[in-house]
Amino acid sequence: MSMKQSKMHDFKSLDNLRTWLERRQFGYLFFAECFLLKPTAAWADHYQGQPYLKALCDVDNMPKSYAAIHTMLNTMTTSTKEAEQQADLFEKLYDSPFEDAAPPWASVYIGEGDTLMNAITLSVLESYHASGYHYRFDQNRPCDHIGLELLFMSQLGHDAITAASKADFDLLYDLLEEQKRFITAHLDIFAEAFAKRTAEAADGAFYAVIAALMAKFVIHDRHRIDEQLRFDELAMQCKEIVAEPQVLKIKSALSERVDKGIVVPFDGIARFTVYHQSEATASEKETVVVAGINNCGGACSLNVDIQLGKVLNIAPNEALSATHTKACVRGNAYRNSFLNHKRLKYPMLRVGDRGDGNYKRITWDEATALIAEKMTAIKEKYGAESRYVNYATGVSALMRGNALAKRLLILDGGCLNYHNSYSTACIAGATPYTFGNKLSGHSPDDYMHSKLIILWGHNPAATIFGHESMVMLQAAKAKGTKIIVVDPRMTETAVALADEWVPIKPTTDGALIDAMAYTMIEAGLHDQAFLDRYCIGFDASHMPKGAENAENYRDYLFGVYDGQRKTPAWASAITGLDADMIYQLAMAYAKAKPAALIQGYGPQRNANGEQIVRGCNMLACLTGNVGKSGGSSGGGLYLRYNLPIMMPDVENPVKESIPCFLWTDAIERAQDMTAASDGVMGAQQLKAPIKMIFNLAGNVLINQHSDINRTIKLLKDPTKVEFIVCSDLFMTPSTRFADIILPGTSMFEGENIRAPWGGGNYLLYVNQCIDPLFECRFEYDWLSDVAERLGLKDAFTLGAANMTEQLRRAYDVLREKESELPPFDDFRRKGGYVYQNVKHVVAYREQIESFEAHPFETPSGKIELYSPRLDVGGDVPAIPKYTPAFEGPEDPLAEKYPFQLVGWHSKRRTHSTHDHNEWLDGVEDQQLWIHPEDAKQLQIGENEMVEVYNDRGCINVPVYVTKRIARGVVGMSQGGWYRPDSQGTDRRGAMNVLTTSRPTPLVKGNPQHSNLVAIRRSGTRA
Repeated sequence: MSMKQSKMHDFKSLDNLRTWLERRQFGYLFFAECFLLKPTAAWADHYQGQPYLKALCDVDNMPKSYAAIHTMLNTMTTSTKEAEQQADLFEKLYDSPFEDAAPPWASVYIGEGDTLMNAITLSVLESYHASGYHYRFDQNRPCDHIGLELLFMSQLGHDAITAASKADFDLLYDLLEEQKRFITAHLDIFAEAFAKRTAEAADGAFYAVIAALMAKFVIHDRHRIDEQLRFDELAMQCKEIVAEPQVLKIKSALSERVDKGIVVPFDGIARFTVYHQSEATASEKETVVVAGINNCGGACSLNVDIQLGKVLNIAPNEALSATHTKACVRGNAYRNSFLNHKRLKYPMLRVGDRGDGNYKRITWDEATALIAEKMTAIKEKYGAESRYVNYATGVSALMRGNALAKRLLILDGGCLNYHNSYSTACIAGATPYTFGNKLSGHSPDDYMHSKLIILWGHNPAATIFGHESMVMLQAAKAKGTKIIVVDPRMTETAVALADEWVPIKPTTDGALIDAMAYTMIEAGLHDQAFLDRYCIGFDASHMPKGAENAENYRDYLFGVYDGQRKTPAWASAITGLDADMIYQLAMAYAKAKPAALIQGYGPQRNANGEQIVRGCNMLACLTGNVGKSGGSSGGGLYLRYNLPIMMPDVENPVKESIPCFLWTDAIERAQDMTAASDGVMGAQQLKAPIKMIFNLAGNVLINQHSDINRTIKLLKDPTKVEFIVCSDLFMTPSTRFADIILPGTSMFEGENIRAPWGGGNYLLYVNQCIDPLFECRFEYDWLSDVAERLGLKDAFTLGAANMTEQLRRAYDVLREKESELPPFDDFRRKGGYVYQNVKHVVAYREQIESFEAHPFETPSGKIELYSPRLDVGGDVPAIPKYTPAFEGPEDPLAEKYPFQLVGWHSKRRTHSTHDHNEWLDGVEDQQLWIHPEDAKQLQIGENEMVEVYNDRGCINVPVYVTKRIARGVVGMSQGGWYRPDSQGTDRRGAMNVLTTSRPTPLVKGNPQHSNLVAIRRSGTRA
């Protein structure tokens, strides 16, 4: 008899031993089913009255738990409604993406936290495999689910009963020891933390009792196993040495089971089939090259370490490029952001009012059938132009949901088009009035040739306009280039690079521009020869025929029309800048040759954004820097390389197009929207309001659009928009207003191709690392199913078998234009390509160097500082003069709301992407920046909670008192997820509660930096 056998003789009989083992096995199985299966009346009836169930509670302070469980089981057995309520609670607690869920995965509570499919998950899986167990699931659940871990313990318990029945005490000892090891390594801390989270979420409900009992049971079982495995010193010395490795002994005993699965008491658990697999499972680590696909200005290439389908680590892909494609803090947080337990897991259909967050789970077949049905019904009732794909998406890659949905709708008869963008409406729309096209920027490598660089509202340290931008600015500064930043806030770029910060008030850029121009002209430092040769409209001598008596820019500056010279003193009163600072800035820009004025996208997102764009263009002309290396045109858009095209264009039968910022207007007042009043293109007037919206991988439906409360009011009324489809990774503020929610895939779960903003000097491939989690699907896949239901699948997919073939086709088309690119398979394997023959872009160089052969693309062929196209009596003057903005410092509304509110892109988020990732909270707090003098006037201090409000809404946010923001200006980073309290006050700092939905006057663009607000201490509202 072995020492193990002698120890087991502590039981008075083999029956006692078997009874103990059966109770343990029953306990683990019962708890496994509790957390793997939604309860039903049949399930409750099966366990009602089970003698071993009561035995589970006969330790410590558990007897009270039995009474609660017995009562609930009895209630569910006799009441179908109660069983359904408990099933709903199960789904809400353990399957839903809502904040009050209790995630059932060990990796959320242990180690890195919040991240699924990581090293913790791998460790659990290896424990299963080491004991010879493998699981097949009905959906791709991470295997460290509390239910699966308990099921594993139940299976080991089942084997222990078999071993005891055969009197194989050596095997029994090893099985108990394996269970103890698994409890210690995985279940112990996890079970207790999970029970606590369940109690917080359910607050005394049935599952709180079950979870607490389970945690106590696990701890009690570990202690009991310890007692059965304890030896005295002599016994340990005499313990037999086992020749075979423990794992092989267990696997040998299990080999009798073959692949038939284990029969368990309740049939519902059978969907989690457990089977024995004798073959060794490969577990070698491999590295897969991926790329970030967020709508970020950069595109980082990353090496992802994978083992058994688990993501262990991400690191820069330095083999591709050590500098240009290196990840920022957001890129390094991709695992925490996208493999997060808050993921949407399966399709859901709204069952309550929009915005209330009440949904029921449905199948993919039900979802695609309903979408196809609604597409058809709405088209037949209102016309194809009533269907709309919302503009924004968080996927900045070749294959993206919004473009795919638009393709399908066009094939099905069409949809309402949009033009412009939230990002660059004014810079893209106004620049052509001056130069004839919008590509007015130089490639970043040209910064090295500048003597002076003015970054006008440009913050590449946070927004990352391609990885080259900051790298080249740093190199230029190291070479001796002076850098000046014009911005209401001392940005990260200003802190890192600026020799001087110009803290201008928002919307007043035009006044600063005018004063700089006046100063240069008065000092005789402007390039009159350049203006004479290439421009019209600067002075009376260079006005186009028929406009001789119209305003010219020089006479405007010197007060010919209004009696006001646009001096630095005049601009000082408007901008809040010292007159001498304005003078010195003008002189520095005029004297440095060449000098680059690089316009960011922030200033043009103001109520007078078009004029700011045109004013910066004018300054570049005034100094003769246009078309010259080291200079600039005062613009910001450029394209260095051709970009891949997703699929061949399909002509939309619907010709009407709206400015994308006005989609809420197209819901509310479509009958009033015309080409003249609202920038409608393709028709004089809209035919129908928007009745169906596809909002795929985007948060513009609510969070990123202006005047959130107005938008909510519109969307909550189902008689206006009748059907909304959202596809996303998480339950964002936007998905809460969907009628049907579909779970998408992350960068780790699919393939794609990515380029940085502006084309950059590299192209990246996104390789798939892991299978899609849960029931998640990429938009291409389920849209293909919808297309099939509509009889359009071949036309939609072009016959491609899978995503790889789609990407290969698009890449090969691009390679015909960019012959330097390697073959597709090489490109895919290496994760991308960095161009070797780098294209140096200088905007309008061709026109300046050979003007007669290559005129500008304007009607006159010249740079139009005066635009006849704008001299039509509209809100935008024909010359680029300063125009006071609505909700700017000169608006009478400033008496009621005295502070200008400005937003910015945070290094903590990409737009609103990553806001759910608590790991990034320490990178940048969501705070209201305010100048010390303004804080003193309001008698508020550092970190004090304040309410920021206007007629549109109110947010509650802590204060950050700093000299890094202009007087009279307050600001916060945009993108915080809208989280209102019971009074409707936002608690996250979602600044679009306060922003205006009134568009800019010319291109009907986004004015989200023009907002007047007031501030008060929290809790002092009358």
